[in-house]
Amino acid sequence: MQYNGDLTSEQFVLPRALTMDALIHEDGSAFTGEQIQAIIDQLTPMTTGERCAFRDWNSSQIATSPVDKLLVVSGPGSGKSFLFDERIAWWGSTGDDAVLVTTFARKLAADLESRLLRTANGLSEDRNANVKPCTLHALARSILEQAFPWNGFNSNVHMLTEEWDKLVWLDANGFSDHDASWSRFDSDRCQCVPCSSGTREQEVETYEAMCHYYNAVSFNGMTQFATQLLRERPSLASFGYVVADELQDFNALERRFLEVMTANAKGFLLAGDDDQVLYDKMKWSTKDLIVDLYHDNGVAKAMLPFSGRSSAHIVSAATSFMERSPSADEQRVAKVLLPIETEDPFKVRIVVCAQKQGAQEFIATYVQQRSDQLIARQRELTDPNTRITDPSLLLLTPDNACPCLGGRGEGREFVMRTLAPYRAMSTSLPEEYYVVRDCQSWLGKPDDNWLCRKVLRHTRRADDQEVADAIRSAVASHQGLNRSACACVSEARQTCEAIETMLESDDPPHSKAVAISQLVRLRDIASVEHMIDAGVLAARSLSQTAAVATDEYGDDPDRLQAAECLSIYKSKGLSADEVVILGFDQRGMQGLSDCALYVAMTRARRQLTMLTVLGEGGNGLPQQAARIPDADVQFLKYTKQAGLEQFGSRDDCLEYVSRLNCQRARFGKKLH
Repeated sequence: MQYNGDLTSEQFVLPRALTMDALIHEDGSAFTGEQIQAIIDQLTPMTTGERCAFRDWNSSQIATSPVDKLLVVSGPGSGKSFLFDERIAWWGSTGDDAVLVTTFARKLAADLESRLLRTANGLSEDRNANVKPCTLHALARSILEQAFPWNGFNSNVHMLTEEWDKLVWLDANGFSDHDASWSRFDSDRCQCVPCSSGTREQEVETYEAMCHYYNAVSFNGMTQFATQLLRERPSLASFGYVVADELQDFNALERRFLEVMTANAKGFLLAGDDDQVLYDKMKWSTKDLIVDLYHDNGVAKAMLPFSGRSSAHIVSAATSFMERSPSADEQRVAKVLLPIETEDPFKVRIVVCAQKQGAQEFIATYVQQRSDQLIARQRELTDPNTRITDPSLLLLTPDNACPCLGGRGEGREFVMRTLAPYRAMSTSLPEEYYVVRDCQSWLGKPDDNWLCRKVLRHTRRADDQEVADAIRSAVASHQGLNRSACACVSEARQTCEAIETMLESDDPPHSKAVAISQLVRLRDIASVEHMIDAGVLAARSLSQTAAVATDEYGDDPDRLQAAECLSIYKSKGLSADEVVILGFDQRGMQGLSDCALYVAMTRARRQLTMLTVLGEGGNGLPQQAARIPDADVQFLKYTKQAGLEQFGSRDDCLEYVSRLNCQRARFGKKLH
C-alpha cells in the first residue's frame, strides 16, 4: 500500500500529492544507501502536520503487516511504543495467544506495562490479560520459580547484584587475583564462551556449588539456568508472540535466551538501534544481534523515520554526530531520523567555564531560573492521576561523580543540594537501609546461609581469613553457616541483636545512628538518622524480619523527581524537557563511547546544554564537539562577572579556550 498524501486524520488533511511506500521490506531485504537517501529526499520537504500523518500511517502499515518475523531498527523517540501497541492489537484480532513484551531495564518495562494498561490495545479485559510486559531477568526468575526445587536451588532464591556475585566467587575460589579472575568468568559467561581449561572449569563448578549453598543466583546465572530449563521444559514459558525492545543492549547470553523464547512462537517483533549500544563495557552487550538479523533475509525490515521526542536542532546534531563517528563502520545499520517539528528556536548549547566556581554558579542560576516549571512538574509527578513520569530537567554525567564541579564528592554534593528543593522524598532507599535490614532479616531467618554471609560482610572485611575458614568448614561438612563454631559467626549474631536492641530503645535518632555505625560499616550516618526519625528503620518482630528477608529487590523502579542527576548509563529509557551534560570536556569524555554520548544527547526534548569546565582537569573542548554541525550549535562562555555570553563563532570559542589554557600553564592562574 502507498501513502498518497490524501490521508485524513483528526488534525490534518494533506494537500500534497506525494506517493510513498510504507517503510517496510516484507521480503527481508535491507534498506540500501540509495533507498535511504531517497526516503530522506521525500520526507524532508514535509510540514510538521504531514510528518505526523505519515508517521501514524507508516506505523499502522508496519503493525498490520502479515509477516511473522519483523525487525525494526529506528532511532530514539521514533514511536516504537505506539508500534508495539498496534502490533499487539493486530495479533489479538487474529487469536488469543499470549504475548510477551520484554526488555532489559525495569524503567523501560514499567513504561511499557503502564502504556499497555492505559490503552488496552482495543482488546477485551481477558485478552489484554494475556499480554505480559516484563524485563528479561524477571521472566527468567519466573521460569526458575516454576521449576523449584531445581538443580540445587530452592524457592525464595536470593538475587545477587554484581558486587555480591563477586563475593560468592571469592568465597568459592579464594583471594588470589580475585577481581581479574571474576571479571574473566563473567565476561565468558555473558559472551557464552566455553571454559578454556580444566582449571577454569573447576573454578566454575566450585562457584556454582557455592551459589547452591547460599541458594543465591546472579542475574546472568539466572538467565543461563532459565535458558537451560526452557530447552528441557518449553511449557514453562509458552508465548504465541514476542516483542523485544532495546535489542542492541542484549549480550550473547541474553540473545540465546531470547532465541529459545522465540523458537516456537508464531511471530515476533524485535526493535533496537545499533547507535544506542550503552552497556558494552558493563555487561558485554553488542550490536551483533541487530546486525545479524538485519542481514537475515528471513526477517522483514521496517523503519520509523521521525523523532517525536527531540527538537529539530537536537535531532540534527545527534544524527550528524553519529554519522561522522570514526567508529562508524560498514556494519552500521543505515536509518533515517528526522524531527517531527520543523521549526526550532533552540540550538544545542556548548557552555565553557574557566573553573568549577563559575560552573557551579552557572548550574545554580540555570536551575533557579526554571524554578516555577520544576515545582509544577513535581506536583504532576506526585499526582496519582497523571500520566507524566519523566523529569523536567536531567543533569547527566559520564561517571555519576560530577568531578567537573569539584573532586572528592564535592561536585555531586553541590548538585544534589541545588536540586533538593525540587525533589520530594525519594522512594528509593540508600545502601545503609539494606545493611541494617540484612541484620534484622538474619535474626528472623537464622538458617539462611546467604543472609548470614551478608551480615559477615557488613561486619568484617571481604578478605577476612577467619570468615573464609568458617565458610570453607561449613560447606565441607554440609553444615549451615549459622551453626559454625567460629567466633566471627557468634560475634555477627551479637551485632544483629545489639542493633535490634538499639532500635527498640528510646534514644534519640542521632544516638541510635552513631551507635549502629560503630557495629556495621555505614557510609552515611545522616541517612540512617533520617530513616530512624521517619520510622523507615525500626525494630521488627521475628515474623516481620523473616517476611522481609526474601524481598531483596522490588519490582517497581524508583519514582523519578522533577530534577534528576544521573549517570548517562542510568538515563536509558528517560527523557526530559531540558538536559545538561556535565563534563563535556577532554577528561569527562575520555573513555565514553560515541553511543553513550548519543544516548545522552537524545534524552533532551526541547533544550540540550553541554558544559565544558577547563579547570578540574577538563583542559578543553573534547574532540566530539567537532562533529556537531555549526548550523545546530551555539558556543557560549559563563563568567561570574558577566554571566552568559555568546561567541561569534566556533573558532572564537576555540581561541578563548586555548588562551585560557596557555595562561594557566604559564602562570598557574586561577581563572573565574
